[in-house]
Amino acid sequence: MPVLPGDSRGSWDRHALDDPRVTQLWDAHDVVGTWLSAHGGSFWDTFLFYGPRSRWQDRPTKPIATGAPIIGSTDELSRAASRLLAR
Repeated sequence: MPVLPGDSRGSWDRHALDDPRVTQLWDAHDVVGTWLSAHGGSFWDTFLFYGPRSRWQDRPTKPIATGAPIIGSTDELSRAASRLLAR
């Protein structure tokens, strides 16, 4: 999603998570960020992992891992990603 000046789909590195099990989406209109902000606070420099059974109806199911700021949570992010991708 575009957050900072200069953010664009064209400058997005789609190969940062280059794995067939990863789904990457571009939220050009910040629909997800706006919803998350309205239903749980501000999510800046945050990762949220949802499992394969997670469903987004009125609210998403509880994330299985979160962390912020990302640069201070890289160990947890790595562990959470490894657990998800090992499935």
